[in-house]
Formats: sequence, structure tokens, C-alpha cells
Amino acid sequence: MRTSVLVALASLFVAGCNRPSPEHAAAPAPAAAPTTPLAQTPPLIPGMGNHHHAIVTTSSEAQQYFDQGFNYVFGFNHEEAVRSFRRAAELDPKAAMPHWGIAWALGPNYNLDIDDPRAKQASQEMQVAQKLAAAAPPEERAYVAAMAVR
Repeated sequence: MRTSVLVALASLFVAGCNRPSPEHAAAPAPAAAPTTPLAQTPPLIPGMGNHHHAIVTTSSEAQQYFDQGFNYVFGFNHEEAVRSFRRAAELDPKAAMPHWGIAWALGPNYNLDIDDPRAKQASQEMQVAQKLAAAAPPEERAYVAAMAVR
């Protein structure tokens, strides 16, 4: 009988230890994910370079991502450049130059020739850039026209 009482007390003790205390209760469910999940949103990284190429945009953050994309291309990190240019395009959907930047970063470069999937993506981005450039200043229209030939 003594053994049964000890087993019962031990069971109660273990069960009590496994219950969360009020301050460790389950957290509420997270809110719905944003349009661009934070894990996929590229960070703005200070010290990546100091190149600035002004574009027509309503978003200072889009300008920062555009400049970061430029610096990534200059650093031969074309995949990250595409991510930064895409973020700039998300932040200002009316800006033509982020799409130009995506096409530039996807195109052939010193380390990588262009393949069919990248060529298709670049072509799609140029179509968007050309449509948006119709309302852009002459300098941006010239950039887009030159990239369309490339």
C-alpha cells in the first residue's frame, strides 16, 4: 500500500510539473502574414556601397532598395540585386526603374551567361518597365529603351 501511495504522489508531482505556469501560458496565435513575408523581404544593409542613382519614386525606401540593388550588381551578387530591385518595385509599383534593374541583374554578366528562364523573366520585367516608363522622364525612358535592346 505504501508503494501505491508513493506512485500516486509521484504521478501527481510529475503532472503538476508539466503544467505551464500562468506567465508561461500559450501565446496567442500570430497575426496573418504580411504580403511579403519578413523572411523573404531583403534587409537594407548599411555599408554595401555608396552608389546613388536617383529614380522617380514616391518612396524613399524604394530608392534605398534600388540603390542597394545597384551596389549588389556592382558586387556581382545578381541574385540579391534582383531581390532588392523587386522590393523597390513592391514599394513603388508605379516606378519603372526597379523593373529595369531586375532585367539588368537577370541579364548576362561576367560570371554567368543568361539561360532561358532568366531571359524570360528579364523580358517580362522589361515589358512592365516599358509600360511604366511611358509616364517617366526622358532619362528613365532612355534607360528602359536601351535595356530593351540588350
